[in-house]
Amino acid sequence: MSFNQYFQSELLALKELGQDFSRKNPALAPFLSQDGRDPDVERLFEGFAFISGRLRQKLDDELPELSHSLLQLLWPNYLRPVPSFGMLEFKPVHQANQIPVVPKGACMSSTAGKSANGQFQTCFDTALQPLQIEGVSFYPQGDAGVIQLELTPIADVSIADLFLSSLRLHFAGERAVTTSLYFSLLQLTQRVLLLLKDEQGQVLEQLTLEHSQIRPVGFSKDERLLDYPLNCFDGYVLLQEYFSFPQKFLFVEVGGLSMLQFCKQQAQARSIELQFELSRTPMMHFQPKKENVHLYCSPVANVFNTHAIPIRYDQRQTEYKVIPADIGLDTSSIISINTVTGWLPGNIGMREFNQFESFRNHDCDDGNAYFRARYKPGIGNHGTETWLSFNNTQAGEQMAETISVDLTCCDHSLAHHINVGDITVAGDGMPQFASFRNITPLSATYPPPMSGDILWRIISNMSLNYQSLADVQALRVVLETYDFPGFYDDKKARRTRKMLDGIKRITQKAGDRIWQGLPVRGMRTEIEMDVSHFLCEGDMFLFAAILNEFFCSFTSLNTFHQLQVKSSDGVIYSWAPRMGQQVLS
Repeated sequence: MSFNQYFQSELLALKELGQDFSRKNPALAPFLSQDGRDPDVERLFEGFAFISGRLRQKLDDELPELSHSLLQLLWPNYLRPVPSFGMLEFKPVHQANQIPVVPKGACMSSTAGKSANGQFQTCFDTALQPLQIEGVSFYPQGDAGVIQLELTPIADVSIADLFLSSLRLHFAGERAVTTSLYFSLLQLTQRVLLLLKDEQGQVLEQLTLEHSQIRPVGFSKDERLLDYPLNCFDGYVLLQEYFSFPQKFLFVEVGGLSMLQFCKQQAQARSIELQFELSRTPMMHFQPKKENVHLYCSPVANVFNTHAIPIRYDQRQTEYKVIPADIGLDTSSIISINTVTGWLPGNIGMREFNQFESFRNHDCDDGNAYFRARYKPGIGNHGTETWLSFNNTQAGEQMAETISVDLTCCDHSLAHHINVGDITVAGDGMPQFASFRNITPLSATYPPPMSGDILWRIISNMSLNYQSLADVQALRVVLETYDFPGFYDDKKARRTRKMLDGIKRITQKAGDRIWQGLPVRGMRTEIEMDVSHFLCEGDMFLFAAILNEFFCSFTSLNTFHQLQVKSSDGVIYSWAPRMGQQVLS
């Protein structure tokens, strides 16, 4: 419950009590009755309501001093707001004899408004090629079909000048179409034909790629949306990113294209065509268009580094509020505290404060200097407030210390001001060999859900293992816990709840297999899902792929996991057994 609700509840209670009191004490009725209220009494009521509302909020906060420290140790990402995300598309400028790469962490900003907080960073490394998509089409062939992707060089670039080894595709547009494309390429593709064509469209040479050359993107640690602490559990990070920005996973990478260098006709070729032969049609009325497939895309996150207003640590308070300098808390939210440094006058000088939960309190001469962070819901419903407390070692009784805090922040109101095509201004680390623009609106920013006992429910996940996840209801509760948007958006909460209700049955069986001549112990998970609870079959497949990664993150050392999903239509989807990131062939 927000503080405003506590305040209104207390104010209403005071007014009702005032009416009862005035009836029992008629002499005081002129001051407390509904008619002719005394403004000074009204101000007193509001003051009492504010104070008692704060007290009630404190009584209901479920001991954050304990829960926050535990979460800092186990899942610090759960105490951080989810910033706005969007999808950026680059337009390359050809540079000979090299493959330009836009690095992860390159900065850019928006042209919309005057807010200094409209800063973004790329989340993927993006390799650019002087190629563009000329057309996308689908041709049904009975129950099967072919997805054709035609590529042409930019300007006067020759195909012989390309250094092509792989091509990353992003699917954008309506969710039913994009997830069906994702499902088609990863699950339904039997083989890929690579055709070189001349100016008249005649085939000069044909090559064949195996389906194994197509891989999903967005699941590895170097493809995360944000820089998470090392103690974040991979499976929970994956769930949080899926519910916050599922478009991040709508990428596939087609490899094996280096064989183009050995084609005899590449000098005469003017276009490249990729044909994905499907075993069946993914959905009725499946007609992907050119705008549904994009090259050279990367998710971007609204994060930026800044510093806080210096804190005067005079030991007169137990906690000190952290406020970003210049921008304040009206529009910005603090994602993480990067460094905390104190300066003491005299000969003591500078010292660095370690985080209390880092277990580095005695690693240096000033190891006893540490801070603890605590998070509170904002009074004005504008996000989360961050408060720091310090120990007073080396600080004299009358000696004030100046604390400097470096922060990573985001803008929690940015999504309402930036439209498609507004992110176009290059920043630090952004190369000059490409233009860019955002091709999607920004997602909303969500503060960490901290009301009620939700944090203790998260801590209860410490006891999770394969056995506890074998219960359908328990699995639903765990998955729903990481749906940050669902805590604030009823529409998204209903969609998530419907999707989770599509998990009908789950069974797990221990098994063995031979790998590299040795027996390996593992677990096979079988899940039954109702496809009617999803937007389409492709939407269900993407969710199942997330579950596959989630279960694999629970594997013990030297054990494997394999997932098999059976839909209500009787279709079975299987993923290769994996030992961590190692696929067991």
